[in-house]
Amino acid sequence: QQFFSTRSGTEPAPAHTAATTNTSIYSRADGVDAWPTCRHDTRSKRVHDSGVNGRHIGIGWNPEVLNAVTDGLAQAPGLWRRSVQAS
Repeated sequence: QQFFSTRSGTEPAPAHTAATTNTSIYSRADGVDAWPTCRHDTRSKRVHDSGVNGRHIGIGWNPEVLNAVTDGLAQAPGLWRRSVQAS
């Protein structure tokens, strides 16, 4: 099994490569990671930056994070949409 790409970066991606989506979950109160570095530089239909409340150590148990992750995993392949945070 190959874990690392050997492509040079100038070759086109293989035709079978599916377009991927990405959700970045960050907290301004993280205390460890600088939250601006967790956000995408360029907006796109394929990325979603989701700010949550909480500290770094509790991010894995944070209800806002768990909702965003389960929402993303529940979506049908190819029908991705940005998750909407409950208020």
